[in-house]
Amino acid sequence: MDNAIEKRKIRNRLRQELQEMDGHTIEESNKQILQTILSAPLFKKANTLCIYIATAIEIPTLPLVRHALDEGKRVSAPVILGPSQMEAHYITSEDDLTPGPFGILEPKKTSLFCPPGEIELVIVPCLSCDRTGIRIGHGGGYYDRYLKQIRRNRIGKSQAMFLTVCRENLLSEQLPATKFDVRMNYFVTEQGLFSVLPL
Repeated sequence: MDNAIEKRKIRNRLRQELQEMDGHTIEESNKQILQTILSAPLFKKANTLCIYIATAIEIPTLPLVRHALDEGKRVSAPVILGPSQMEAHYITSEDDLTPGPFGILEPKKTSLFCPPGEIELVIVPCLSCDRTGIRIGHGGGYYDRYLKQIRRNRIGKSQAMFLTVCRENLLSEQLPATKFDVRMNYFVTEQGLFSVLPL
């Protein structure tokens, strides 16, 4: 089976599994994952971050945004430009966020552009990931394209780190990969933060 078709089937199954999770389990999952990120040296060390702003079904990230801003870090978030195209803009508070094309909060268009080469850590959403760093998102291809931009613009600097957040019960043993996929460096679940396995 074509890997792209297989990923679509997996994506539909994952969405169904996510809908079947009860509210208490989700709340406890969120707390454990957020605490792990906040205490991680990877998060503490980064000075310039790009953090996704969660939808209702994703692991919430506004607590991470607030903490990073309180620590004096430079925080950016995605802005949708068009089909499969996004960039990051800086925010200085939650007041800088406004609903975007899909109803997802994003920085206002007047906010300051964040050059991809300045970003040291990207916190990326997913429906699932595997231990080699392959992730399944919502199928738009926004992050894979943008993460490639960051890699290209970090030449001559330390490598930017890509961290995806995944609920333990949605973690996959192995996901089909396509040529468009960008592998993560780390993933975090309720069980902790993990480096991805080498291929």
